[in-house]
Amino acid sequence: MKTSHRERKTLLYTEAAKVGIALGSPIRLELLELLAQRERSVEDIAGEADLGIPNASRHLAVLARAHLVRRRRDGNRIFYRTIPGLSPGLLRSLRDTAIGTNPVLATVLGADFLVAGDADAAMRTAVARGRAGHAVLVDVRPRAEFETAHLPGAVSVPLQHIVSRGSRPRLPRDRELLVYCRGAFCAWADEAATVLRRRGFNANVLPLGPSEIANIGA
Repeated sequence: MKTSHRERKTLLYTEAAKVGIALGSPIRLELLELLAQRERSVEDIAGEADLGIPNASRHLAVLARAHLVRRRRDGNRIFYRTIPGLSPGLLRSLRDTAIGTNPVLATVLGADFLVAGDADAAMRTAVARGRAGHAVLVDVRPRAEFETAHLPGAVSVPLQHIVSRGSRPRLPRDRELLVYCRGAFCAWADEAATVLRRRGFNANVLPLGPSEIANIGA
């Protein structure tokens, strides 16, 4: 039977609304950010987000129904990853829109937060400074996330290694350190930069993450 114009439009909006429903949860937004870093097992996701495995599985199922993530089985374990090229850009647009319209977010993040074109320009400048030897890009995410994707020329120094008592990160003191983690909502870069400055390093935060990395074309 031929589909009417109204039926077609209803179907399109119904399917598109599944994305809105999937994004209408702070937990699922956090899970998408985690999965934007690398593929993870359900157990890994649950542990990172402080969720029980059944609860994490339910939220992941919602994301899968909205076609934002894909799953695969390896023996008894199930792994999830974001749809290539989709979720990072989607998260970035959502984040920038929320910050641009919500004064609470703008206040929490502060005046130095970068959005849209400013973020791209800052990332390109950071990469250029790193390549020229004027700065060192420091990725404080876990090693597995760094190995999946990172800024060109960045060095991996996980946050735990920086903040551990007695640790001595092998970083130069005569160059600026530009510290980054998972993105604007991730506090690891701020924590790492604070500790590094306390130890005499010239460290500043680059408030960007994988979604920006995927878009700069560096």
